[in-house]
Amino acid sequence: MEPKGQAYRIAVRPFAGDDQTAVLAAILSATDSGVMLTDLDHTTIACNRRFGEIFDVDIEQVVHSDSREVRRMVQRLIPDMGEWERNLEQVYVDPMRTQEDEIVLNHARPMAVRRYTGPVLDKAGNVIGRLWTFLDVSQESRRRKIGAELYDVSTLHDDDPSRVYSAIVERVSKYYGTNAFLSILKEDYLEFRAVSSPLPQVEQVPGNFMKDSYCQFAVLSKRPVVIQDARERPEYSGLLPCTVGFTRYLGVPLSSPDGALIGTLCLLDGQSEVELDDQDVHFMTLLAMRVNAELAREHSMKERIAEKQRVVEAQENDLAVTRAVLSTINRGFGLLGRELDQDALLSEQAALLRGILGYKEAGLLIGVHGSEAIEGYAARSGKKRPERVRLQGRIDLRSVLTDASCHVIPLRNVPGHDVFLLLGSPKVALQRTAFHEAHLEALAEQVSLVLASHVLQGELGKTYQELRDTHERLVQSEKLSVVGTLAASTAHDIKNILSSITLELGFGVDDPARALTSVKGHLDRFSVLAHRLLSYAKPRLVAMRPVDVDDVLQRVLVLTATFTRISDVTVVWSKDDALPTVQGDPNQLEHLFVNLVMNAVQAMQEAGGTLTVTTEAKDGSVVIEVKDSGKGMPTEVMDHLFEPFTSTRTEGFGLGLFSCRRIVEGHGGDIAVRSVPGQETVFTVTLKASRAS
Repeated sequence: MEPKGQAYRIAVRPFAGDDQTAVLAAILSATDSGVMLTDLDHTTIACNRRFGEIFDVDIEQVVHSDSREVRRMVQRLIPDMGEWERNLEQVYVDPMRTQEDEIVLNHARPMAVRRYTGPVLDKAGNVIGRLWTFLDVSQESRRRKIGAELYDVSTLHDDDPSRVYSAIVERVSKYYGTNAFLSILKEDYLEFRAVSSPLPQVEQVPGNFMKDSYCQFAVLSKRPVVIQDARERPEYSGLLPCTVGFTRYLGVPLSSPDGALIGTLCLLDGQSEVELDDQDVHFMTLLAMRVNAELAREHSMKERIAEKQRVVEAQENDLAVTRAVLSTINRGFGLLGRELDQDALLSEQAALLRGILGYKEAGLLIGVHGSEAIEGYAARSGKKRPERVRLQGRIDLRSVLTDASCHVIPLRNVPGHDVFLLLGSPKVALQRTAFHEAHLEALAEQVSLVLASHVLQGELGKTYQELRDTHERLVQSEKLSVVGTLAASTAHDIKNILSSITLELGFGVDDPARALTSVKGHLDRFSVLAHRLLSYAKPRLVAMRPVDVDDVLQRVLVLTATFTRISDVTVVWSKDDALPTVQGDPNQLEHLFVNLVMNAVQAMQEAGGTLTVTTEAKDGSVVIEVKDSGKGMPTEVMDHLFEPFTSTRTEGFGLGLFSCRRIVEGHGGDIAVRSVPGQETVFTVTLKASRAS
């Protein structure tokens, strides 16, 4: 037989008296759980005060009502009454059934309750009723829920920080079922950076002033602030949120990495009956820390973007400056085609330079070498046209411009003349960077080249006049004196160089750096030609030294790259790695191969083609072949190809190949040509090697 007390699963010492009601009352009063005892018909036999608090009912009414009335009493707190009643039916169908679960009651703040039920047995083990217990586990449930929310927030990641802190604000709104704001302080105004609300009209509000907001107290105190009911305190009750019914507030201040207060994360509503406690403050504080991190990340990203933008803007400014310089250089070279006299050329060139690179004034002075007088034009601020200037005795050139600290640049390569470029910028401090200096140097080279070309053209004009006079006195069979031949040949070279420079400047808009480098290379060629022209009356000996032919060809192909590109010509260069040096003048050899390459390109200009350059060591000599895939030449043309004024092009001078033969013969070499009409033309240059291969 089961020992006494086993059916109750308790141990009881016999005690005096038999007042079971007193014992039951004491037990029910001592527990934190709400307790209800029913019979097998669901009728309530007993319940304690905590049960009444949990279900917000009068326990006296409960014990004097049937089960249907009791259910009606608690119905307003049950989220799903149908499910609640189905569960009760299942429980009471099985008298021995035990059950433990968790339910949520619809109080002002939802209450999580752990529910337990089990049978009540008599001494014999028979079921005589059912016990129900209800324990408020809201705090524990909230801790779990907050932990889950914080975990979810910790997993939020996005390249855009604004998406992260906006998602956090939205989670605050959904968790509390209320309005949530991320406010950023802009002087005395709070800008709503992110808003989430059940009310669409709230999300349309851009912000409010600090003096009208509860957030001022969180910002000023530098700590979280809870306002349970703003109507109860005068410092809150007169503020705008309270007047429109928003009486409950919890705000946490936000700060930048350096500790400066920048705004708040807050919730705001009219649910003053729902208490905000320390757990809510802790939760919002942790969320605010994550928002702080995202705001700091956003600020850092904006700074990096701003820095990159500054770099891009600086690059765009540099590109604009380069384009302006190239445009000025191009227009300066265009002056050569206008057949201006020296005064007009100096005036026009000075006008072009005014305003470039930040220089608001420009001047250009020229004088015959050795003379005390110097003259030119100054384009000063406030003057529409450049003014003529003449100085005697070479006084301070800076006096020409109104800016006494103007920049004076002596120009080289203008034969027989002293030339000075003056640039001034009144009231403007210019940064003389390497970038600035490179553009300044390019401008100076352009001006120098234009003036040198003008001077040389003048000299050439005089020379041509003399040649014409001489030609009338010479026999008709002598087509040109040596002087005339060399002068015309040099003019031909000048035309090629100027054409190359003009083309390079045209393409230079897309690649300014490459264009400037190429222009400098052409200027070096021009300097050589200038010296040759000045010495044509008394020819000098060729300056022989060991020369690497491949190096010369490398320079030539770089100089002619623009012509090959626009003529749709593919260059194939086949080198002999064991090529010996030759004794020669590198400048004249460069002139030789430039002429051959340019002739080959011009032979293919109509349809493009392939230019093949080959070097080979052979029998103590260096053999260079320049082959084009053009239309070829008939035999009758090749018979006179190296004679002066013989050209296959109507616009040609017929002096290029004549000059090539003179250079090769001056180097003790040989030049030959073979051609297949309609297929190709090959020029072969043979030079003696300076050492054995």
